[in-house]
Amino acid sequence: MLGVPVAVGAVVFLVVMIRGMPRLPRILLLTGLGVFFTGAVGVEVTQVLTMDYIGGQYSWPHFALWHIEELLEKLGSSLLVAAAVAAVHDGMIGQRTRED
Repeated sequence: MLGVPVAVGAVVFLVVMIRGMPRLPRILLLTGLGVFFTGAVGVEVTQVLTMDYIGGQYSWPHFALWHIEELLEKLGSSLLVAAAVAAVHDGMIGQRTRED
C-alpha cells in the first residue's frame, strides 16, 4: 500500500529535478534510466520466460540473456554516474564564469 505513494513521489521528484538540469546531464540521466530499466525489467522478464519455455533448465539462451541483462544494468548505472559528473561539472563551470 505504501509503494504507490512512494512511486508517485519519486516520479514527481524526478520530473522536477530533470526540468532544472542542463541539457547534457538531462540526456545522460534519461538515457541511463532507460537503459538500466530495459535490462532490469525487459530483459529480466524475457530471461524468465525463456527459462520457463525451456523447462526450468539452465541453457545457453538463459546465460546469454543473463549477461545481456547485467551488461545493460552496468551501462545504465555508468550513464547515471556520468550524468552526476556532468551536472557537477556544469555547476562548477557556471560558478567560475559568474565570478569572473
